[in-house]
Amino acid sequence: MVPLRPEFADETVSNPGRGHRARTSSGRTVPIRTTYADLATAWRLEAVVEDGRLFSATTGGPLRTTGGYAGVAGWDTGRALDRHLYVVDTTGQWLVGDATTLSPDAVAYREGRQGLEQIRVWHHSSFVAGGPVVCAGDLATDRDGRLLRISNWSGHYKPALEALVEALRLLGAAGLDLSAVDAEVVRAGGRVVIVNAGALSASGALDGLVDRTVEVRRADAIGAVTRWLRARWTPGAAARLDRWVAAGLRAGDPTAFDPADPVHWNFLVRWAIEGREPTG
Repeated sequence: MVPLRPEFADETVSNPGRGHRARTSSGRTVPIRTTYADLATAWRLEAVVEDGRLFSATTGGPLRTTGGYAGVAGWDTGRALDRHLYVVDTTGQWLVGDATTLSPDAVAYREGRQGLEQIRVWHHSSFVAGGPVVCAGDLATDRDGRLLRISNWSGHYKPALEALVEALRLLGAAGLDLSAVDAEVVRAGGRVVIVNAGALSASGALDGLVDRTVEVRRADAIGAVTRWLRARWTPGAAARLDRWVAAGLRAGDPTAFDPADPVHWNFLVRWAIEGREPTG
């Protein structure tokens, strides 16, 4: 397939993805730029498949995303799994990293530290210094390196479904079992359809696959509320969520609940945390 090239491919140019400039705590405005990896940094981020799991080629240990990047902006509130960004380069090599730890300027900015001349942020194009890739997105693993979730979300590369299918087939060919993996397929407008990754790899298309979006998003929402409140999700709260979801699905109204829109799930999580009924 034709390699994907990034929309923002020059680290010397202010990154327009989240605005060109940011105001620091001292009142200065500084440029926001995409940082590019050198070869040594990229090499440290290589991931390989061994024994059906993902491992760091540098440390030899399982690839663990727990405690890392929380997820894609705009979806984060409702996500139950921590994520790392990944790209598959044109040689088929997987590069995986935590965008938060790889963006120390952004952390310093959020913490209000002084003296920043620019804010260098890690994006998908950072892994390959603005070069082409086969696919890009984010993924989640457990502590043993078992792949749990993978997506094709990337604002810099905007990979289509076909790119994610190719990435899945590369994983399968390397011996990774996709039968228990969720594939989050990001569609136009940020809409997401969640299907089984093994089935998607085999079919190459969404047609005929079981849509698990509501099931998975519901579990994510319950997990997020449980962690936030440090309490068990009560049957009453679960029933309220299910009533709202069912009502929105039945309504056929564009203003009603849309299970393919992660933002709607974020609102449900917020309402549940606040202990109130959702309103239109």
